This record gives sequence, structure tokens and C-alpha cells, in this order.
Amino acid sequence: MTYRTLISSALALTLFAACGAEEEAEPAEPPAAESPPAEEAPEAPAEAPAAAAAPAADGDSMTVAQLRAAFEADQDGTVGREVTVTGVFSSATRVGGELNNVSLLQTRDDDFFSSIVCAFGDDPPASVDLTQYAPITVRGTVRERFDRASLDDCAVVSQ
Repeated sequence: MTYRTLISSALALTLFAACGAEEEAEPAEPPAAESPPAEEAPEAPAEAPAAAAAPAADGDSMTVAQLRAAFEADQDGTVGREVTVTGVFSSATRVGGELNNVSLLQTRDDDFFSSIVCAFGDDPPASVDLTQYAPITVRGTVRERFDRASLDDCAVVSQ
């Protein structure tokens, strides 16, 4: 038996063993009659905090993390609202020589997938004089891009 055949056999055996183990490990569902209907009532208040995460009105001020949480909790209620967002500058993108957008993070330790893109409209600033991770505040309208919160028609409030 060759080394390759031995490895292939071991891998195949592991996969087959894992498939059977998963099926046996699944717990059986309890009968519906055992679940008392009165226990469902306390769950309704648990949803209230998620709805409260969405901006209450246009112009609300929030952090990058708060905007992401509000968007995830209530995308329909958040999209279209004008908000002011504070964070740290991550990067800027130019298209055709004009500033197109800036990306904000909550902290310098966040990764790209935690960023908020702030796209400038028809009147972009000439430049954004920031170093990476410098504090920045922007104002814009919440939009959805690639299943994430972003801002359109942005303006830099402070840098």
C-alpha cells in the first residue's frame, strides 16, 4: 500500500464516520404537547432592544459599531435615514481624479469587513487630509451595499 493510498483511505474513513456520528448525535424534538403556550409571552419584550438600536430620527449621531448594529437589527427602518457617524479614518478612494469615498472603522483593530463606506455625491471634497486611524465624523444617508450598511451623499463634518 502506498502512502497516498493510506492517506486517502484514512480521510475517506474519517468522513464516513463523521456523517454517521452527526446523525446519531441529533437530539429528538420534544412533542409539541409538552411545550406550554404560556412560555411564549415573555419572549416578546426581548425583541424591543433590537428595534431600539435603529436611529430614531434623521440626523441621529452614532458610532460605526452602532450603525452596523442598527442596520443588522432593522435594515428597513435604517435605510434612507440621514445619520452622523463617528469613527476612525481607514482609507480614501479616488475615481477619475476626484475623491469618491472614505472608509471608516470603529477602532484601528477592526478589519475591513467592519468598515462603513461613506460615498460622496455630486460635490465631493477636494481632499481628505487625514492619516490612517485619525478620528473622523461624517454625515450621510444610510444605504445597503453588499448586505452591509453604507452611507451615500456624504459630507465630512470634522476631521
